[in-house]
Amino acid sequence: MELYEYQIKNYLEDADVNVPQRYIITSADSVRQAAIDLTGLILLKPQTRDRTIATWVNTDYDDPSTAIQSIFDHPYFATMRSILVEKHHPFEHLLHVEFRTAMTVGKVALKVARYQDHNSTHSTEYINPFIGLRAYQARKLASNVELPEHYGAGFTRTLQQLFQFYVEHDAERMTISPLGITHQGIFTVQNVSMRIDASAMYRQKKFMMLQLLENPGTPTAIARKFDIALVGLNGTLSCIANGSGLSMAMLDTIEKQGFSTGAVYDIGSLATMDKLLKAVDIAVQHSQQIVISMFGHVIP
Repeated sequence: MELYEYQIKNYLEDADVNVPQRYIITSADSVRQAAIDLTGLILLKPQTRDRTIATWVNTDYDDPSTAIQSIFDHPYFATMRSILVEKHHPFEHLLHVEFRTAMTVGKVALKVARYQDHNSTHSTEYINPFIGLRAYQARKLASNVELPEHYGAGFTRTLQQLFQFYVEHDAERMTISPLGITHQGIFTVQNVSMRIDASAMYRQKKFMMLQLLENPGTPTAIARKFDIALVGLNGTLSCIANGSGLSMAMLDTIEKQGFSTGAVYDIGSLATMDKLLKAVDIAVQHSQQIVISMFGHVIP
């Protein structure tokens, strides 16, 4: 699951990570308060699932409401939910920081590089999620990217906060580009993107609720509402079964018979008749072929 940038920054702020002063604008009419509080150079970021180009506005010379209205009116942003308006901060240094879960080694790869400096060498450390980022690893990263020594303590503290945030939220990737550093040594997350591991959504209830609220009519959202585990695949035939073991067995059986499974609906080993009927109701709306397999359980 991909999160919007404003959502990530709200959670980062709760985790005591520095983020810019910001407002969320949902219409051109709601820009007035932001224009009053965010003076000088501001950044407008349309909040879409696709990568978009942000717009700089100098409030001393330009009217931010005009720029915001043009974004809302532009057909490219037809699916845009809102605009993130941020205060610009002058930075002494800019870093590119990326966390990525390396499944093959069971660790998190942490990559740090100078932002937009293609001549500089990047540095990567592999972190055991059960141990966490050690101070010597952060010092090694700082040294390899030639970060001035007096920023070392703040750099270590910020990376450890970000790593803890990454692990606690079951992320599989998080990119901060750039991570800005002021001359006072304050580290600020300027731009950030993050993807949550879909298989860990059961532990991240707040993200699951965000997904349901944003897409209330999708099969996944409807299934979760009734506590039905839905796994979407690329085939055409839907399978409804009671229990994960039976679901996997039926998936193999369907494939051996030459069919391709489009979705698996696991209604659980203690499913009621209402739950079965709801699974059937969801499945018939998105598939023309359905297999129902119930084993070892009499539905009350």
